[in-house]
Amino acid sequence: MREPIALERRVAVTIWRLATNVEYRTLGELFGLGCSTVGKIVLETGFDAKSGFPKVAGAIDGTHIPIIRPQGNATDYLNCKGYHSLVMQAVVDFLRCIKDCPTQLWATSSHSVSNCLHCG
Repeated sequence: MREPIALERRVAVTIWRLATNVEYRTLGELFGLGCSTVGKIVLETGFDAKSGFPKVAGAIDGTHIPIIRPQGNATDYLNCKGYHSLVMQAVVDFLRCIKDCPTQLWATSSHSVSNCLHCG
């Protein structure tokens, strides 16, 4: 019996496909897999198969976590609604399971969207 394909490899195949839209044959050559295997991975791993949103790997959102006014740099944490908070983001898959939730929280006066895009 063959060893199962590692989750990291499956996700890499799917992300590469979503990012480049290359043919399954090309993905197979890049990842050492057969065309039909690549097709099956993309269908099983893809958000679109379960959600109806084509070429989407997950959903991202953020929220403000209220905090007590900090002693220093308080204005950095004052959000547009007038209270102090930190911004948290998360990425979920089609089953609503959290796939990524960076441990870094950002001050609300900085551009939270740009911070989310730069997280690693």
